[in-house]
Amino acid sequence: MIVQENLNEKVSQPRLCQGTNEFRGISWDELENRFIYSTFQIFLKKQEIYYIKEGQIIRLDTIKDETKEPDYLTNLDQIKFLNWIGSCDKKNQKIGKWITIWKGGVLQGIGGYYAEGEKQGLWKEISKNFQNQAQIYEYGEYMNDKRQGIWKHLYKQTEIGGGRYNPLGQRHGKWIQASDSFWDQSNITYIGVYENGIKIGLWDIQFNEKGIDYLVGGGFYDQGVKVGHWVDIFDGFWFHSCITYHGEYNKGKKIGNWNSFWDARSKIGGGSYDEGIKIGNWIEVSDGIFDQSIVTFMGEYNKGQKIGRWETLFSDKGNIQWMQDYFQKQLILLVVVENMMKKAKV
Repeated sequence: MIVQENLNEKVSQPRLCQGTNEFRGISWDELENRFIYSTFQIFLKKQEIYYIKEGQIIRLDTIKDETKEPDYLTNLDQIKFLNWIGSCDKKNQKIGKWITIWKGGVLQGIGGYYAEGEKQGLWKEISKNFQNQAQIYEYGEYMNDKRQGIWKHLYKQTEIGGGRYNPLGQRHGKWIQASDSFWDQSNITYIGVYENGIKIGLWDIQFNEKGIDYLVGGGFYDQGVKVGHWVDIFDGFWFHSCITYHGEYNKGKKIGNWNSFWDARSKIGGGSYDEGIKIGNWIEVSDGIFDQSIVTFMGEYNKGQKIGRWETLFSDKGNIQWMQDYFQKQLILLVVVENMMKKAKV
């Protein structure tokens, strides 16, 4: 029997519940020439998985092997364009060679072999965030459906990362991982150590521009949880949008003051967190920021919710200093007004 279904890569993901499950997925925006994040739903009804976006069903998969937890996709381009083709036995378990289909065509050399529903031997797979602008492949060996030994990550036939799996199929030791929004103009990798599948110690964030690696961020993990001072990067970080966020984590939650910087030198925004929740006055950076057009929003948060009037500010690259001065004056003014209002209530 020949069947066609979605990629079943073994990745760390939460278990699907019967009914509606909410997700945040990544996809490429052709108009803005960048990756964007948007929400969608996965509706699990018995042995069927419905992918729903903006009220429309964009994909429907049927669970064949009832002995295993259902796998699912969270990459919107893969939801639209990815399938696998291969054979199943009478128990609906995958057997023999399986190949990868992308946009209706076969990806040559991508796939591997199943035995009684489990991946075995050498496999070449697409990455969990594979799409047209980020065609990253992962190559290594499976034993009884678990990744073993060294796996390499390839982009345009060049090795960009990878690491080792322990006998339990967990990442262990030093790893180099591509970012979720990796593409030709945003060669971002995360470099650090796993201990039995859990991130520990110092992790660096590197940006490769024309063959040169630049350290652009990073911080420490304590048993998989961010702690202490961190420099995080903008989701759409690339050569023309080098935005970083500087601040402190406590048990995985942002606390205290966090500042946004352009090219690590020019402060262009920021605000305060209380146990991961935005509070008080904030200056936020637009998702579509570009080095020739910096758009920010200024206003106030109350327990994570925007309140009152918010200002939209625009500046070109040459006016960053003016924007910084303006932000500082406006923040001082907001604090003064806030204090006056508090005194008036007393």
